[in-house]
Amino acid sequence: MFRRISPGIRGNRKSSRQARQAGSTWVEAALVIIPFFALLFGIVDFGTSLFIRSTVQNAVASGLRYAVTYQTKAGHCMDDSIRLATQENALGFLGDTTTPNTTAITVNYYSASNLSTPLAGSSNQPGNVVEVTGTYQWQWLSSLSGVFGSQRNTTPLNITAYSSDRLGGLAPGVVPPCR
Repeated sequence: MFRRISPGIRGNRKSSRQARQAGSTWVEAALVIIPFFALLFGIVDFGTSLFIRSTVQNAVASGLRYAVTYQTKAGHCMDDSIRLATQENALGFLGDTTTPNTTAITVNYYSASNLSTPLAGSSNQPGNVVEVTGTYQWQWLSSLSGVFGSQRNTTPLNITAYSSDRLGGLAPGVVPPCR
């Protein structure tokens, strides 16, 4: 009769060619996965910086819309109220909404005839131009330079957004709030 050969002896063996191909599969996978994740992290990092830029620009525009109405928040003058209104729309990028952030948000007033020199004092008068500026420093998540360790470039991306408009008129007999 026929002699039956056990499948465990013959079925589990790989030829030397299959063994070489299995090793090269891991090398090929590493050569594809590393650039793929570098590209993926770069896209996420760049996309996040664009999102922050858009958010800061929207917050500054909201602060400017608040400025031209001459409104103030309780216990604050006009400049700090503008800063707080800007921070409320910045999703936390320009600071919390409890105290005005004077380093990240600046408010300047200009004469309509001279837009190069900011005005001092109580310059929030009707007809003057108000400019709200928001700045944020984005620390990159990934090293896009390809250098790791102590030589890695850690220069942040400085995001600055501006918005300006002319202050409208006030009702007769109404004075602008404190600056």
